Amino acid sequence: MAKYSYGIATFLFGDIDQTTGLQINPVELKEAIYRDSFNMTEEEGTTTDHYSEMDTTPKVSFTEVGKETLTLQIMESQATMLERFLGGTVATLDGSSAWSKPSGASNIEKFLDITTVDGTRIRIPRAKVTGRKNMQFRRNGIWLIDVTITPLTPILGTLAAMVINDPV
Repeated sequence: MAKYSYGIATFLFGDIDQTTGLQINPVELKEAIYRDSFNMTEEEGTTTDHYSEMDTTPKVSFTEVGKETLTLQIMESQATMLERFLGGTVATLDGSSAWSKPSGASNIEKFLDITTVDGTRIRIPRAKVTGRKNMQFRRNGIWLIDVTITPLTPILGTLAAMVINDPV
């Protein structure tokens, strides 16, 4: 029987415990993800061949895998969501939460734990998260945050940069 993975059942977005490398303070964000915007891709890898002047067959060949990225759009634009994906700070101003833009680039690293509808589980113990405002001020438009997630080498060398488990 064929096996197909699809959809998102859970999307846990948490901090990284600097001692254990495990996820702490996870927040469920599945409902904040804009429909049909979540993708994971791997770029084409590169191969570098080294030749002798007298031969058309490489003597040595090095191959590197392509960079993996996850992209999605977040459709919730409250101050806490802006801080989570764009950096900056949240404070109370005039009786409500207010987001203040960071003065420079933010370095946001999180632990991701994603489960698909069919039960496949994807864990990324350390990921760089970058966000970009994509805000439409139109009658039929909404504010979105374009998010790019790049898996990084985990804090603990015993963990892999990405683990994908078959459904239980």
